[in-house]
Amino acid sequence: MIQYILNKKNYIKEKQLHIERLELDNVIALEYFTPNIQFLIDSFNKEYQWDDMFDIDEVKNRINKGHILFILYYDNQPIGYVWFKELDKNICFGYNLYVTKQMERPKYSPKWFYNKVSGIMLKEYDTIKVEIEDWNKVVFDLVESIGYKK
Repeated sequence: MIQYILNKKNYIKEKQLHIERLELDNVIALEYFTPNIQFLIDSFNKEYQWDDMFDIDEVKNRINKGHILFILYYDNQPIGYVWFKELDKNICFGYNLYVTKQMERPKYSPKWFYNKVSGIMLKEYDTIKVEIEDWNKVVFDLVESIGYKK
């Protein structure tokens, strides 16, 4: 695992195309968005074999524990998600970034999405920490382009 951090000083805000996003932080809203979340879970499972993949019950558990789920939409279709959780009042942890390759979408939508949600989280926290699997070189480039540092 490679650890990165982002703070307000290093954040590189990018001009972005219009991409809809949903910030999901309560279980009541989850009921409405469950089909979209399940679609993304199924899409992930078609693309990757990963033993730690979450399910809808885990989504509810995480939200009940205060984790925030951002969902990325393109042309009114869910195409990705990312999670954040508070570590303390100044630091949060970003994890489980995913943007599907199965649907037509702008090439740079993962970068635009992660840039936008990182900016949102930096309004509440001074620092964002992430851990990236050693094999996931694409995400190294993505986070570094936003200003994350090893």
